[in-house]
Amino acid sequence: MFFEGKVKQTVTERLKACYGEAFFNDVYSRMDRELIESEREYLKSINERDMAFFLFKNTELRGK
Repeated sequence: MFFEGKVKQTVTERLKACYGEAFFNDVYSRMDRELIESEREYLKSINERDMAFFLFKNTELRGK
């Protein structure tokens, strides 16, 4: 799951309450944890940058 901290805990609790803990655990065990971790690292790297970085990259890629 891509959420952090309290949000992740709340979402997890709601899913378990809605679908049952056994169903939730079965689904969670089938998820590709390596993919989730790589996506989490990717999103973290994006969030660490400010808007100036992306604006610079955009103009750099367009050749201006």
